[in-house]
Order: sequence, then structure tokens, then C-alpha cells
Amino acid sequence: DDMDPNINPASDGLDYGFSETGKVWDGDYSITDYNDLTALNGYTEITGSLTIKPDYNDYIRIDPEYFSGIKSYDNKKIIHLYPLRHLRKIGKDLIAVDNPFLETFIGLNNLESLGGSLIIIYNSEIKNLEGFESLSTIGDAMIVAENRRMTTLKGIDNLVEIKKDLEIYYNISLENISDMVSLS
Repeated sequence: DDMDPNINPASDGLDYGFSETGKVWDGDYSITDYNDLTALNGYTEITGSLTIKPDYNDYIRIDPEYFSGIKSYDNKKIIHLYPLRHLRKIGKDLIAVDNPFLETFIGLNNLESLGGSLIIIYNSEIKNLEGFESLSTIGDAMIVAENRRMTTLKGIDNLVEIKKDLEIYYNISLENISDMVSLS
């Protein structure tokens, strides 16, 4: 359906233009469903950590195919991050964990500064790191683990510094890490 915002982000009624004078979220923010995601539209900074982890209350973690026919579940799906297009800075960590429907990090294209760690774990549909093209420095660690369909790290081509640890493991489809050539 072309009017489903999870399929066609332009149909959600949000303005995805870039704003120089955006809003600042003071503290941590958790995205547990699509409504939480769209509530951040227009914010350019989060002073704390941003966590993207759906809240499935009555569901155990299983493959997305299980949920495909459940209409009441559709409004919880986080498939993309387009409403975060204005975000330029996160003061602490960016944590994307256990997102069975998230297909892309595109939407974080303007994120320049991450004060803490970048943690990407158990995102079964993510194939690469496209969306992090503006990110040049990570203030702490970068952990990319157990993303079963990730084939490449494309998207972090401009990352030049990780202040602490780099951990990449159990991404069973990852072919190589050659996209990290800018890292010193």
C-alpha cells in the first residue's frame, strides 16, 4: 500500500527537509515503535543516548515472517529511520538492538557526532551501514554483531576515528570489512 508510512515514508505527512534550527532532546530517548520514531522529527540533537529497540510485550523474539500476517502489529514495525533526517548529534550512545524489521539506517545521514558508542546488534534485516555517511568520529566503542543479513559495512566510509574498541563478530553474511578504509 503506497499510503503505508513503513513502505512509503513520504506518506506519513512529515516534512523531511533539513532544518538548521532544530530542536534538542535533553536526555536519553527510546524508540520502541513507529510513533516514537516520528516524534523525533525535527530534532537535531539528543544530549543522551538513543536506543532503537521495539517493545514487543506479548511476543518472543522470532523471525519477521511470523508477524507478516498480524495486522494489529503493523503499527509497531520500524522499517526505516527517515524521521531522524535532521539529527546531527547524539551526546552518548546510539543503540540499535533486536529490530527484526529494520531494513536501513538511511535517515541518520546527517549524523555527524556520536559522543558514546555505536552498538548494532540483532538486526536481522540490515544488510549494510548506509545512513552513517556523515559520521566521522565515535567517542567510545563500535560494536556490530549478530546481524545475520549484513553483507558489507558500506556506509561508514567516512569514519576516521573510534576512540576505544572496535568489535565486529557473528555477522554470518559479512563478506569483508574493506569499507573501513578511512579508519586510522
